[in-house]
Amino acid sequence: MFFAPAAPVRALAEGEDSPAGKYACASARDIYFCESRDLSSAKFVIPFKYCVLVLGEENGWYNVKYADETQYYRPLYGWCLKDDLVLLSAPPEKIFLDMPVTVTIKVDLPSDSLPALSETVTVAYYGEYYAGAVPLSCVMYKNEFYYVPQTFDYPDNEVTLNPPAAEAPKKGGANVKIIAAVALSALAVAALVILYFTGRKTKFRRTEP
Repeated sequence: MFFAPAAPVRALAEGEDSPAGKYACASARDIYFCESRDLSSAKFVIPFKYCVLVLGEENGWYNVKYADETQYYRPLYGWCLKDDLVLLSAPPEKIFLDMPVTVTIKVDLPSDSLPALSETVTVAYYGEYYAGAVPLSCVMYKNEFYYVPQTFDYPDNEVTLNPPAAEAPKKGGANVKIIAAVALSALAVAALVILYFTGRKTKFRRTEP
């Protein structure tokens, strides 16, 4: 089961920044790689904080590539919802998850007393898939995709999803200084007013005979 490259995507308007050629990161643990622009064609969940290469954009979807050609992996071409991904200004050190795993292929026989053929093989792990509430794993074996009833822990990818914003004014900084200056000015004015009227009362106060 291979996912063929998608049809050409729309042309961008003049001045519009194209996402093509950029990497986009999975910012949540439920972002699916789909065979077509339809969630019903979902094949697996992009591993959290790992990326896809954006090839183009159409109707709220990114046309993407996932994985590189390696001993176990094959690149896939499909679609992810645009709003589910975060475009990165530069590719991270690890772009795609490259984690071959070991699974056991076993033939189920009608009787447990009969010896069954089983084989332990190394396969490419692409991501999780949920059949209802049952977690499965999507793997590639001999250039074919299969789902196995187990999940795998993968290493965290060092990607900063929310870059630090510009530093906000610290408490006790400029705003507090302005407030303090205004308060001191107000006190100074009040003191002058009090002194003025106090002086007037002293000057014109009648004395007892």
